[in-house]
Amino acid sequence: MNKTPQEVALDLKEFFDKPFGGKQNGRYKITKVAFRKLCERKRVPPSFIKDVIDEAYEIDIAVIELGDDFAVNEAKKLRGQRRLPVAILNEMVSGEEEDSEDDE
Repeated sequence: MNKTPQEVALDLKEFFDKPFGGKQNGRYKITKVAFRKLCERKRVPPSFIKDVIDEAYEIDIAVIELGDDFAVNEAKKLRGQRRLPVAILNEMVSGEEEDSEDDE
């Protein structure tokens, strides 16, 4: 029977809380093949993946799609990361525009 996005999110949280790989708990990656198996589905549509990501975030788990894998981490760890200052972004974007003008 196909699992719901909420059930999959809870499973991902349970894996997060389990000791494996020499750690008591924490971040991990899961392949898309293993994710599909976890979902008990032959095919996992993008809308289902989005729903799992949304459900996981509600229980403080961040699920990030990375090519053939999903990274799973505590959402609060990601929320606590430093923010890119707007001045640095503007400096880089302005530099790219100047470079592209030189190419013409």
